[in-house]
Amino acid sequence: MKIINIDGGIGRVITALPALLKYHQNHLNEEWYISIMGWDYIPLGIPELQERSFNPDTKGVWENIFLKADEIVSPEPYRLPNFYKGKISLAEAFDEIINETEEHDDLNYETLNLSHSEIRKGQEIIYRAYEEHKKEKTIVINPYGSTAETCPLGVYDDSLRSLPESMFIQLCELLAEDYNMVYMGYSHLLSEDNKFVYVHQPDLHMRDWMGVIAQVDYFIGCDTVGQHIARATGTKGCVIMGGTNAINMSYPDYFRVIQRKKAVYSPMRISGFQSNLAERLNKECIEYTESEILDVYEKIKEDIENNTVSNI
Repeated sequence: MKIINIDGGIGRVITALPALLKYHQNHLNEEWYISIMGWDYIPLGIPELQERSFNPDTKGVWENIFLKADEIVSPEPYRLPNFYKGKISLAEAFDEIINETEEHDDLNYETLNLSHSEIRKGQEIIYRAYEEHKKEKTIVINPYGSTAETCPLGVYDDSLRSLPESMFIQLCELLAEDYNMVYMGYSHLLSEDNKFVYVHQPDLHMRDWMGVIAQVDYFIGCDTVGQHIARATGTKGCVIMGGTNAINMSYPDYFRVIQRKKAVYSPMRISGFQSNLAERLNKECIEYTESEILDVYEKIKEDIENNTVSNI
């Protein structure tokens, strides 16, 4: 019996789903399980994976699963040469490790399966945003990664994955003229004077965010979980990359990906020292000018207006 251990952030879990589904298809008669620390609710509703997934901190899994295992695999994309050389994405890296293949054309990215209650919750949030701003179409904007923090000068992200706060505010102000804007992220990172976005209180569970993103007209994000949910639910959008590699960390063949300057690869999970050196060189990636932000706004608006069919 085999255990595949998926660790790290929630985005990693979502990007591993296509490879895990492929593994199931190739091993129909094999007994195997998926250990997911903290995010074991992500595969819920996926018939092939729901019953195989568990949190290792659950009572009984030591005796009933781990002690019966013959093999435990912990795939780590960041240590895969094809990944850190910028050739493949996270999803493809998981596929290469889990399924031992470099053929990725058969991966299914639209993996998340929502319950009726999650769909209704998403509709509720979209309707509340409509009641507040009265626009025809709705956008979810997810501007900050998990490493973003507040300081006396505003919101900063030393990993350079997040949108600059000034860019986020300006895009919201411009887009709110025509669209309902829904903020996805921790509310404590949001400036009190940002009246252009709908903010749900209390913060939504991630499964409910899936219900929202699956049904909006457009998604705007950065290198964080929202873009992975959008890809896994078939929602189109724009991902604004900072100091990370677009091929590695996003979906250039699916989203409009905007990057001010190509990033120097930061070897996270391999060398903290080299990551620090790379981040020093990548700071220009997030230093958008006023005219560049306006250009991003025009591209987003063009996307939305040219897509006459809503996801709702």
